[in-house]
Amino acid sequence: METRCSRIKKALLNLFVVGELPFKFVVNEAFVENTNALNAKVVLPSRHTISQNVSKFYIEERTKMLQFLSNPKTAIHLTTDTWTSSCQRTTYWVVTTHFIDENWMMHKRIINFREIDSHKGEDMGRELLDCIHGWGMKNVMTVTLDNAAINDKAIDFLVKKLPNLYEGGKHFQVRCMTHILNLIVKDGLKYQNYHVKCIQKAVRYIRLSPQRINKFKKAMKDCGLQTKKFLCGDTPTRWKPTFVLLKSAYQLREAFTEFGIRDKSYERDLGRVLENYDFEVVTEMVKFFEKFKTKTELVSATSKPLVNLFIREVLDVDMHLRKWSTKPMFLDMVKDMRTKYDKYLGAYNKMNDFMYFAVLLDPTTKSPFLLHAFKKNDRVHGTTIDPREHGHKSTSNGPRG
Repeated sequence: METRCSRIKKALLNLFVVGELPFKFVVNEAFVENTNALNAKVVLPSRHTISQNVSKFYIEERTKMLQFLSNPKTAIHLTTDTWTSSCQRTTYWVVTTHFIDENWMMHKRIINFREIDSHKGEDMGRELLDCIHGWGMKNVMTVTLDNAAINDKAIDFLVKKLPNLYEGGKHFQVRCMTHILNLIVKDGLKYQNYHVKCIQKAVRYIRLSPQRINKFKKAMKDCGLQTKKFLCGDTPTRWKPTFVLLKSAYQLREAFTEFGIRDKSYERDLGRVLENYDFEVVTEMVKFFEKFKTKTELVSATSKPLVNLFIREVLDVDMHLRKWSTKPMFLDMVKDMRTKYDKYLGAYNKMNDFMYFAVLLDPTTKSPFLLHAFKKNDRVHGTTIDPREHGHKSTSNGPRG
């Protein structure tokens, strides 16, 4: 039976590991005082002992993880991502494993995080294969990656090297839904109209100096805007900051006129002051892109199962694009976004079959929902495919709620 002393020791280790505290924190006066107040009999270890215990703790947990991941009955799903540090110009690569334990609890563990030198597809595939073999994985079902061409080559390499994949690895790759949404929106934002650019220029002007920021805050106060929100900055390479910028500007629109009165160089430097019509246009833009922001946040969650919602969310995006394609201001924008949508999600056979299995296993939808989705896809894209001819057979008399 676990003693009180061992429980305290584990809790202390957990505090330093999960809290990412420096080892020297163990001698911090406030921490020592707090510990003594809770239990004066506790003898705190030195920072060197903490360091040694954390190393032992890591080895113990890694051993447990190795035993679990190497079990052929453990179905494992991997996600990978790479990014480049803007300051160091160094490329990093991370591999995360997702699995369900014997108690049906979802888990997410980072099993590899390192610097890489090559972006070639085969090299990336070899790195991932080494990671899989290093952890002794026997049952890797899927790998989720973004839609870069090098990742397709990496998957091709892995499929050739890994035996016993379902249908020869045909469904081994899962394309990242978040990345697809990002590509769709970025194609749409290429059509940033005149009014959007005017608001971006105005926000950048205000955020350029502390004096202007203070003037705008005073303008907000004079307009009765009792909020802690403020104008958000923009990032040229990402769409979400642009969306947040426009939304924050719309929410604080009354303060722009008051700011123009306080700042004499505002109109001179920008060429014009913002008008009500500028914000009316931006309001429509915010309404349109709000859907994509919500979807991105939904599919980015990692603490709950989402695969059963995939088809439903794909259809919702499709309906959203068709609805807004009838508005003249969004005609060209939605046309390009629709092209990108069709490239990755526009046909049933472009999606991983596991997504359909998840719907069939969801008692709130079942196969009639899939049949409806396929028929809708057929009408939109002019195809005449019956999913029942491709192995998607009905297993239910109707959806159950």
